[in-house]
Amino acid sequence: MDNQQQIKKNMDLKDKRIQSFQARKDKQIAYFNSLNAAISFLNGLSESDKSHLSEKDYQENIMRWRDWFFEQWQNWYLDNIVPSLPESKLDNKFHKDLIEEDEKRELNDEEYQRSNKKDII
Repeated sequence: MDNQQQIKKNMDLKDKRIQSFQARKDKQIAYFNSLNAAISFLNGLSESDKSHLSEKDYQENIMRWRDWFFEQWQNWYLDNIVPSLPESKLDNKFHKDLIEEDEKRELNDEEYQRSNKKDII
């Protein structure tokens, strides 16, 4: 492999990493937005509806609604954002694969494992 090919390969890898980090950032923002939406939704219930929920039921409902809101975002993202990415025109799983590849890398990255960043999501 000559120098030009190596440079192109490295630039392509760099572009993929940037897209991967952007996808992870989007995912983290969506996760916490989903959590906030779930809490707001449940707080909007009438007092009579809330009085029937124990604390455990309330927390379970937050998690259920958080997951529902997050799933809605994921579906929207795959339908609206991923197709607009140049590489994804051929493969709609491109963005998802980048995230999975990045997560696998982090599992094998000793410095990442020692940090507290892994607790975010």
